[in-house]
Order: sequence, then C-alpha cells, then structure tokens
Amino acid sequence: MFKGVPFRCLTAFLCALLPMQMGCGPGLPRREEAVSEDNRTAEFWIKKVSDPDRIIMNEKEIAVFNQEIMKTLPQVIKDLAAYPEEVAGESILDVINEQQYPQKPLYYCGQQLGASFYDGLLQEMNLGGIKSVSKLRCAYTIRRTSIRSFPTRLLVTDDPGDLEFDLFQETALDPAEPVIVLHESVSGKWCFVQASFYKGWVPVADLAVATSREDWLLYLQADSFLVVTGSRLRLGYNPYSPEISELEFFMGARIPLAARDGIPRVVDKQSPSGSYVVKLPTRGRNGELAFKLTLVPRGSDVSVGYLPYTGASVIKQAFKMQGERYGWGGMFNSRDCTAFVRDIYRCFGFHFPRNSREQGSLLSRITGK
Repeated sequence: MFKGVPFRCLTAFLCALLPMQMGCGPGLPRREEAVSEDNRTAEFWIKKVSDPDRIIMNEKEIAVFNQEIMKTLPQVIKDLAAYPEEVAGESILDVINEQQYPQKPLYYCGQQLGASFYDGLLQEMNLGGIKSVSKLRCAYTIRRTSIRSFPTRLLVTDDPGDLEFDLFQETALDPAEPVIVLHESVSGKWCFVQASFYKGWVPVADLAVATSREDWLLYLQADSFLVVTGSRLRLGYNPYSPEISELEFFMGARIPLAARDGIPRVVDKQSPSGSYVVKLPTRGRNGELAFKLTLVPRGSDVSVGYLPYTGASVIKQAFKMQGERYGWGGMFNSRDCTAFVRDIYRCFGFHFPRNSREQGSLLSRITGK
C-alpha cells in the first residue's frame, strides 16, 4: 500500500517509460541503483538521456496524437466541443449504470453499511427522472472537486480500518475544467457529468452552468492560456473576490488568459503590472456561469502555452512532485500514480486517459517515431 509518492514512484516511472520514449534504456541505472541520495535529482537522470533537448513531438504532432487517442478510446476520451446538445435517456442511463455498486461488505467510519445505504443512493440518483430525450448543459468547475462513483461524500471502504482508499473516489478536477451535465440527482445537490477524460457524480455547488453554449465554447477553445508547470499553483488571497481567493490548480491545468484589450488598469484593487491576467469561471447567484479576472504573478511556475515536449522537460516535471503524499483518486488534495503521469503529460498538451490500463496502452506510441 502506498503511503506517499516516494522516490520509488519516480524511478519506476523513469525506468519503465523513458527508455521506450527516448531510446536510452542501457544508459539508465537499474531500479535498485536509483534509490541513493545521489540519484534523487532530475539532473542525474537527464545526463543519462541521449539528446535530452530534442523535440520528440511538436505541437501539431501532439494534436494529431490526441485525435488518435479519441478514436482508439472513444468511451474514455471525449471531445466535449463536439458533444451533442441532446442525448437519448437510454444512453444516459447506460452510462450511469456502468458504475456497479460493490458486491462486498462496505464500511464508513468503521461501521458496516447496510442495504438501506444503497437504497438511499439509488433514490438520490433519480434514475426514474431521466427523460426519453435530455437536453444537455455545459458547465465549468469553479474549484477543485472530486468525481464520485455515486452521489455521496462519505468515505466508503472495504476495510473498517482503512482511511486511504475510498471506493467511491474516482478522480479529481481542477478549477476551470469543462464538463457536460448529463443528469441531476433528486435533491439537486449532485450532477452526473462527462469530463474530457472521465465521468461520474460531482457536487452541483462546484459547477457553474453556461446559459450560452457559445460562451462556454469560446472559453474552452481560448488560444491564449497559461499551463501550470509547478506541482501546483495556489492563487493569492483575495478579500474582494472570495470565490476565487486561494484557488488551487495542479500541474498541467490550463487557465485561459484575459484578452489584452479587456484588461483594466486595476484588478480587485491590484495593478496587473508584473502579473498574468487570467479569466476564471465563477458561479452566479442562480448557479449560472460568469467570469472574473484575477492575477497570477509572473514569477509563478507556469508557462504561456504548452511546454516543448523533450526528454529533459519530462524528467524535470516528474521531479517537481518528488516526496508528495499519495492520494487515491485525488484524495487528501493530492494525486495518485496515474494522475502523476497524466499531470506531467498535460504540460505538453497531451490528453491522456485517467486509468492505468488505458495509459499503458499508449506507452509504446509516445516515442514520436
């Protein structure tokens, strides 16, 4: 059981992935050699790579590769911009029912959950309320949030003493993540959503729903954006706009920049001089999508646009997360092993799937050869 994201996770990633990617297998140290203090730096590994600054794939090649991923894994990776505006209710029901309730004893706070717990979830899921044809809504996340298997926040495990692995925790979404709302729970507190790489239940309070698909698309397809290249980016404290104060983004998050002609002289009592001005989705009084400008200091670990995809850059990004706590599916406001890989490759513009099986199917195809 992982209790953190130790150096073992980094070396497993580098030893298994980089040789295939860059043809440097014989030059890499064996795993048992890679656990000494001398080897705990990105520079050590970069020196083992032949031509570490070579562009493995350019921006156009990565875009083509992303299209290939969508064709290869159409049930996993979605082009949300091309998502239909209406969907048959049967299709929505099938998607929701893909997640099966575990057929084994389940526990919450050490106490076994009875059949009534599942009955309550079924009622909240409101499956009988799915219309024959549903008009879908477009939304953005307004804060970091979780995608859940079922509409509940309870930490559910198959071991009464386990606090690490919530069986209902699927993954996490950054702020400003686009989603398609497929269905709403009976209480109105949960939505079943399709993100570009995953689907499941998200709290309604964490979403801002667009009143115009065009506005939603314009933000989604923004040409000018920041990419978070540090392990995470935390916005500064903002007493004038508490809804975006201290928001946190993880590595690879994409944050659209404000149009230059739309930047005021002052943003929330601060001069934008020395900062990037970004545009963030916020939730209006009735849950509708609105946007607000805020500042990201230019000294932050961010990039305007995606990083160039080189061996050296991959290694540098991986080592920025060394020693961080492991968090199953994004638990503990952290990341697990597949999120570790996905976050690294988001920095270069790749749209990787979330789960290890699908990620593994791509390893032999990211050489750029």
